[in-house]
Amino acid sequence: MVRIALISDIHFGKDARTMEFSVPGESCGGNTEGAASLTDGLVDVLQSMNVEYIFVAGDLTSVGSPQEFFYCEKKLIEIINRVNIPIDNLIVGVGNHDIDWKIAKLSEGYQNGASEETVQIVKNGYDRIAGNASLYNLNSIGAQRYLNERGDIPFTGVIEREDFILFILNSGWCCTPEKLGGMLTQQQVEWFREQASRYRDDQRWKIVMLHHHPRAYENPIKTKNKENISLLEEGAELINIAGEYHIDLILHGHRHHPRAETMCVGDWDYPVAFICAGSLSVSPIDRNGGDIPNTLHIIELADNPRAIYLYNYEYSSGSGWIRSTNFRQDNPMDYIMLLGCSFRIEERRRAIIELAATHGSNEIVWAELDDCLKSLSAEKLLKMMIETLADTHRVTGEFFRNPVYILDKKLL
Repeated sequence: MVRIALISDIHFGKDARTMEFSVPGESCGGNTEGAASLTDGLVDVLQSMNVEYIFVAGDLTSVGSPQEFFYCEKKLIEIINRVNIPIDNLIVGVGNHDIDWKIAKLSEGYQNGASEETVQIVKNGYDRIAGNASLYNLNSIGAQRYLNERGDIPFTGVIEREDFILFILNSGWCCTPEKLGGMLTQQQVEWFREQASRYRDDQRWKIVMLHHHPRAYENPIKTKNKENISLLEEGAELINIAGEYHIDLILHGHRHHPRAETMCVGDWDYPVAFICAGSLSVSPIDRNGGDIPNTLHIIELADNPRAIYLYNYEYSSGSGWIRSTNFRQDNPMDYIMLLGCSFRIEERRRAIIELAATHGSNEIVWAELDDCLKSLSAEKLLKMMIETLADTHRVTGEFFRNPVYILDKKLL
């Protein structure tokens, strides 16, 4: 078993919610004076959950400036040192906010009667330099340090560990001030296809990490931004490759609204789980005015039986990092979720009927349920139990909040 902390969208600097994640002497977008320490609470969760790795799915900074990278790197190293996580187990990808837009805009001053072709050459050159800012500003961390197989594009490659194989993709390197959408390019897609095919039959967990979301998620709340802003251009192609070559998990950030779900289509042999990390520390204005919480996730890759468990936390100014409560619009995640499983509705109904027949009046404990039931959200599971047993039993309680019982109506 291995446990991995997944975070994303730190936005260290001017877009952060707290001065803990801001550049000394510069302001930030949030005001958490008197609030619980985001850093101390984060360390407490990582220690209590015995986390071995930390994955960061991009957008370390707000504007990709040297000072933001410097202090963000310093903060991350502080955190892993406090938790005793080796620096090689801090695995970092980059996003569109890790591009230095000041460099990209240098081309705006180049006109001087030059030809259209020359102007474009200058613009493309500065865009490439801006897109590689993280390479020059991260001194001690970053995926480039410990790749087993390096991709042709910066911050891409394959990392092999005893428990997993991680494919790191860079969906932000083509972003410009005019184009913020995620893009891999066909070169990166084909590179990923080739690498995924090499490991198709490897029995270790296979994980993809990138920044932009590869599929269009339904927004459970009405947000001030477009529903699927900056969707990855090659998302459908990436997902098809993942399904064909037995990828277990796709991790990403970008959308500050967390989400986790499992997908199995067509002739895939196995399902693929998706986890959108939301944002660790971006300010309220970039979380729908504060309606959506900052979030932290612990992924448990279990063996015997093989299973993906996801533990979800959200930040509260008064209480620090707390367990996420049952599915709700601003944070559609339970505290514990089982991912990577695909079941038919008939299997689930049979399991509920069997549960009612064998459990008597004892409390129904989520951890002891059949996997086909644990793969549902707590809200959906409770609703299905009530509907399935409506004629014979009364279901009371609420998973993760109040004890759940199945009571035989004949005995009431």
